[in-house]
Amino acid sequence: MRTRILGALLAIALGLTSDARALLAQDLTAGAQGRRIATMFGVIGDSLRGGPLAGARVRVVNTTRETYTNMRGQYVLDSVPAGSHQVSIEHPFLDSLGLAVISPPIEFPAGQRVDVSASTPTIAEFRLSNCSRGAAANAGPTIVFGRVINADNDLPMENAALSLVYRDVANGTSAPERVRQARTNAKGAFTICGLPEAMAGSLEVTFSSNGIVGKAEIQVKHAAESAPIAAVRFVVGTGPSVAAVKGRVTSRSGAAVVGAEVTVTGTAARGTSDSDGRFALDGLPPGTQMLQVRKVGFAVYSLPVELSPKRVADVAVAMADAAQALPTVKVAGEFDAGLDRVGFTDRKRLTQGSRFMGPKEIEDSHPLMVTDLLRQLPGFKVTSAASGRVIESTRAAAGTTAGCVTIFVDRQRFEQMESGDLDRALPVKIVAAIETYTALNSIPTEFTVNAVVCPTIAIWTKTRLANP
Repeated sequence: MRTRILGALLAIALGLTSDARALLAQDLTAGAQGRRIATMFGVIGDSLRGGPLAGARVRVVNTTRETYTNMRGQYVLDSVPAGSHQVSIEHPFLDSLGLAVISPPIEFPAGQRVDVSASTPTIAEFRLSNCSRGAAANAGPTIVFGRVINADNDLPMENAALSLVYRDVANGTSAPERVRQARTNAKGAFTICGLPEAMAGSLEVTFSSNGIVGKAEIQVKHAAESAPIAAVRFVVGTGPSVAAVKGRVTSRSGAAVVGAEVTVTGTAARGTSDSDGRFALDGLPPGTQMLQVRKVGFAVYSLPVELSPKRVADVAVAMADAAQALPTVKVAGEFDAGLDRVGFTDRKRLTQGSRFMGPKEIEDSHPLMVTDLLRQLPGFKVTSAASGRVIESTRAAAGTTAGCVTIFVDRQRFEQMESGDLDRALPVKIVAAIETYTALNSIPTEFTVNAVVCPTIAIWTKTRLANP
């Protein structure tokens, strides 16, 4: 057996598990000598975040032989043509690091097994190479890094300006906001060091492409118990809206979902899946966009897609199991007394320019989640991430964070700590009424928090309105 370590990564000393040893004990080389083939195997590790690098694509360059690492970072690739070959490893995390991992030529003798294992640098090595001594000892140990890619030409975007506005959430929501800035290098890469262990904020990139200035923003969060590093990938563009996406919508059983509505957040594009579950949308802006799929009886499906004018993005959408049908709500006067008691009725009558949504309107909307209701309200937007949705305001006052929003549920302050918090904490079937205030001088005293003034949402549950 021969062992090779990829030069672009650092060697690791991870022992194979008993499962892997059993797998490799199989007779993978039977008849290989006569067929002039070899077998490649190994483990790909992620020393930055700790553990294996699952889902990495391992490919023998200039051949059709490729495979992916499993959840333990292990892989086995048989039928590798005997001879000298380069091996490449591809993964979104490696792309964020700016690593194009291609090995020097490796010999694959016929009938033999060759161990090609590798790992990312350790956090200490990464910090030493990418953080100044002062930054490394600044406010904390966390590092945010990533790349900015131009969607118009798929090239790294050099000299893009990044601004991270964050709070140290370990000190509570009253902690002051801080700002850190960076610029991308020739590879489109950036690094922000010396951040606190637990933080939340937004990362904005300002860029110039073909003389046109653009902006993009994402939410960034890091928990104290996580590895002290966070990877970010921005795909941005200012070119014409000529990107496209296609795909197929299925249920978890694999059956086609017909008549699902497909949209791209922030655009007017809309499509419907056909009899085979297929859909196509064009005329879309380039960059990372949020695709959403809706169908009555299914949970809303959200997926970030990277759109480029150079190719049609192809996605597979497997919708969650059918949601339980909501019971019919008797709304005729059922909650009137409760709405009077909590002041909803008086505020609706006396407040100008605010939005009030009562039980009947909520029922008629047939929402699957609370955020389905909130996205209908002027002055607010719903942003989707892998773990769920976040409600933000589209307006900001002087001295407040762009997008800030204050939420109350039955007069108790509700804080969004992670994407999807509100939908998980508040089943839509228990929501009876909603009132919103986007004009900051119209927010009632009972819905203010110290000196913090943000557009405000007050949600009332059926339980609260039904109880005296």
